Amino acid sequence: MEEETIINLDPDLERFLDEKKIAQKILILSRMREKLDDRMIDTMADSLDIEVRKGDLDSRYRELCSCLDTLGRFETDRLR
Repeated sequence: MEEETIINLDPDLERFLDEKKIAQKILILSRMREKLDDRMIDTMADSLDIEVRKGDLDSRYRELCSCLDTLGRFETDRLR
């Protein structure tokens, strides 16, 4: 019998990953700033299919915000 692995995600990280709208993701990210770590940034970047370069946390946070801002410019509520 296989053992189940339970991963406890930070509730804000989970909200970020579940959120569909970029504007809401930006809001969630800004609220998380004080508790962010490299793993969280990597997880968020992976979920968006982007790469955030290694470096200090502040630079990585700004790069992720910049990527979200760019993605948000192309987000639309129109039906496809």
